[in-house]
Formats: sequence, C-alpha cells, structure tokens
Amino acid sequence: MATDWPEGLSDEDAIERLQSVLLQACEGNKDLSLGREYKALRRTLLSREDLADVVPSYIRSQRDLAYFWSFIKAHDPQWEPRRQFIRETFTPIFDRVEGRTRPPIRAAKWTGRRSPSEQAAVVISLGYDTLAGIDLLLDEQERGLHNGGPVDPDKADAIGKLKALHHEVGELIRLAEAEQPISERLGAVQALARQALCWTSSPAGFAVGALPLTGFSTALGVGVMYLVNAICGKGGVEMGAAAAAAHMASAAISSQRSPGGR
Repeated sequence: MATDWPEGLSDEDAIERLQSVLLQACEGNKDLSLGREYKALRRTLLSREDLADVVPSYIRSQRDLAYFWSFIKAHDPQWEPRRQFIRETFTPIFDRVEGRTRPPIRAAKWTGRRSPSEQAAVVISLGYDTLAGIDLLLDEQERGLHNGGPVDPDKADAIGKLKALHHEVGELIRLAEAEQPISERLGAVQALARQALCWTSSPAGFAVGALPLTGFSTALGVGVMYLVNAICGKGGVEMGAAAAAAHMASAAISSQRSPGGR
C-alpha cells in the first residue's frame, strides 16, 4: 500500500518514529522539530482507514505536543509510568502494521432509535473522522498567523470555536470509549458545531464563523457538519448520509495532498 509518510518511511518505521517522539515528549522535550514531526506523522496516521481502530485515542484528541504535554502530565507525574503507558497503547498499532491483526468491517447503517450502547458505537465510529476534519480546518485557518502581522478578530474567533469543537468531540469520544453516559454531551457538541460551522449567503454557501472558505474547506466543513449530525442523531441524518459526507471530506483531503493541490 502506498503511503504518504514523511521521508518515505515504511509503516513500521513511521509508527516506531511516532512512538519515539511521544516517549521524548513524556520527559518534557519541547523541541520545535519534534512538534513538527509529530504533526506530520499524526496527519498521515489519521488518514489511514486500515489503522483507524488501533490509533490511541490521545493521538486523535491531542493536535500537537503542547496539548499532549498537558494530557500526559495529568496522566502521571512521573516519567517512567508515562513512557510505559505510551508503549502499552502502541502495542495494538504495532500488531496491525506488523500483520498480526486486521481491521474490522465497519457497520454501514444504523436504523431506529439508538440504545446508549449503539450511540456510543456511532460516536467511536464517526468521531475520529470528525476530529480529523476539524484538524484540517484548523490547519487552514491557522496558516499565516505566525508571520508577525495583526490577527483578524473574526479569524481568531473562528479558530477559537473550532478548537472548542475539537475539544468537545474528543471528550465525547473519551466518554464513549469509557462506557460513560454521553446523552447530555451530544446536544452541547451539536450546538457548538452550529456556532463554528454556519451557512451563509456567500457564493460558497458555507463559513467558519464569519469567514468565507475555499472549495477545499467548504467541502470539508459540510462533511464535518454531517458527521456531527450523524453522531448526535439529529435531523434525520443516517449513517449512509454520514458515509457520503466522509467521502466528501476524504476527496477534499486527497485534493489537498495531490501534487496539483493547494
């Protein structure tokens, strides 16, 4: 399988390198090059459907090493337990890339009123794709913020809303995976998504906050909104529609990565 790993790394070498980056981060290493490497490896990893079920949840929810550092410090104050935690949570993904396990067949449709366990399954199944889409929207909105110029207030507000949505979806996944109640959180996630992703009268018809988007991020934003609606079970959106939205987002991601993309 052809991959987009940085430097042409193989699956095994890339996962080994990602684990090494996180082990160093467990000790408080904040080298900027490690942060860039983490983002590059994470971006490719989250695009791999064959690895989706074995990606540690903290990699999906922690966008960069600053977020990861806050997470791992809260997990344990000592270095070695942190490192052991990373090694243990990487075992399933090493088993996958080394051929000892295979990806599961994912359900294509959910019908009727969902039980709590079914709702949790939907959250876990679609939530990670939603986080990946929000990540890409954030990458686009944050591009150019560090050139020393003034930050547009609308852009800052849009980025803040997207970050809040990313956090809430990550928390929803955490609760679902821990088999804790999620019903109260679902409405909050959908309300926040509506604040961050709203329809406008612009030709593109879609915006993050008050910002017009490119064709790429418009398609991605629509995909994210459909996925959030499917997770929350609102508006009659079924898994089939969510799958179509995921394909839309995937096409936008592929166009971004192609040689002729942005």
